[in-house]
Amino acid sequence: MPAPADADPEPVPAPGPVTAGYAYANYFEAGFSHEEILLRFAQAYDGPAVLSEHARIVMTPRYARALLQLLQGTLARFDAVQQALAHQGGGTPDPSS
Repeated sequence: MPAPADADPEPVPAPGPVTAGYAYANYFEAGFSHEEILLRFAQAYDGPAVLSEHARIVMTPRYARALLQLLQGTLARFDAVQQALAHQGGGTPDPSS
């Protein structure tokens, strides 16, 4: 017998083990298929020839745009804080001077 329409849906378990953690990435690739955006994150040791792959992420273009907006906003706030610190005499020194 089907559940009533106003009943809470049954929780769906995660498709695999979910682990929390951090990985440093300094190498990125992006691509796309006809329906998806593909991202690859890795750590390069001696250029792209020696990679330690950390993650591949597949998302729809809609969520890729949301990620882009999130990154743009985060970088804008980061730049504003760094600029404020530089005016106060703190922050990271300019390597060109």
